[in-house]
Amino acid sequence: MPLRSGFLYGPPPPLPRRLDRLAEGWARLPPRARLMGWVLLGIALTGQCSAYRDGLAARWGGAGVEVWQAVRTVPAGEDVAGALRQVRLPPVAVPPAPVTDVRPGLSLTLPLLEGAVLTHAHISSVGPAAALAPGERLLPIPVQATWGIEAGAVVDVWAVDRSRGPPELLAEGLRVLAVDGDGSRATALVAMPARDVGAATAVMGSGQLLLTLVPPGGPDTIAD
Repeated sequence: MPLRSGFLYGPPPPLPRRLDRLAEGWARLPPRARLMGWVLLGIALTGQCSAYRDGLAARWGGAGVEVWQAVRTVPAGEDVAGALRQVRLPPVAVPPAPVTDVRPGLSLTLPLLEGAVLTHAHISSVGPAAALAPGERLLPIPVQATWGIEAGAVVDVWAVDRSRGPPELLAEGLRVLAVDGDGSRATALVAMPARDVGAATAVMGSGQLLLTLVPPGGPDTIAD
């Protein structure tokens, strides 16, 4: 098939009348005027891109923040330096007090879950208590490995005392900050509202506290 036939060497395709007049007018402009037109078009496009970028920054709280994110779950007491990657996140996605300087030998006092941002609460000398909100207390509750209770879980706390009848719900939606030990001697450190600590410790003196895992968006399931 000859190369000179077809679209490239045939008559130009018909254009809409207005577009055709615009193309002819552009062709009649002197070269300097066409160059100035391209410059103005480039300036306009640059301004639009800058405005779009500024809009995104304003929506997400400003420019990105460099933080350290866990690539795997790191238990308390382990050197965290080899389990992190540096990422840039929007300010609204960064928790308070992120750690910016990571050195070898930096061990955790609070477990760091995969995908979480390393904060000063994870390396505080006061341990898991650094992650407590105002009005919360850290309550140790015995658990068994078969219960599936792990750091980061959300649980309900039930009082089990056969002498008093059916189990009683004491608190809902509490965070497990850490789990120490293993097997039958493990202890879950649960962030509990201060107002519920008295009732919980009273039950531990005469009965047992049972933790119920709360799956996201699903019904509560007993963790034993």
